[in-house]
Amino acid sequence: MKSYAREIRKMLETLGLARKPRGWSGTFLAGVGVGAVAAVLLTPSNGKEVRKIVRSKAKLVAGTAEKKIAAITAITSGAVNGARKQVHA
Repeated sequence: MKSYAREIRKMLETLGLARKPRGWSGTFLAGVGVGAVAAVLLTPSNGKEVRKIVRSKAKLVAGTAEKKIAAITAITSGAVNGARKQVHA
């Protein structure tokens, strides 16, 4: 039964009558963006307070991202160097 449904779905996608399933990450990020905008617009704080909050959260996110990027860079560079040694050995 699943193969029949899969074939029907493929045929509908080919005809342009059904969209191919996509990842949820784009939808999730759009939802996060909409939620953030709604929160800023609906907050009872004044503009100066909102900017201060946004600035502090942005710095926190940037710091976390930098730490994760540094960790990933260290891991991948170690793996690349190990692979190079194996190739040249």
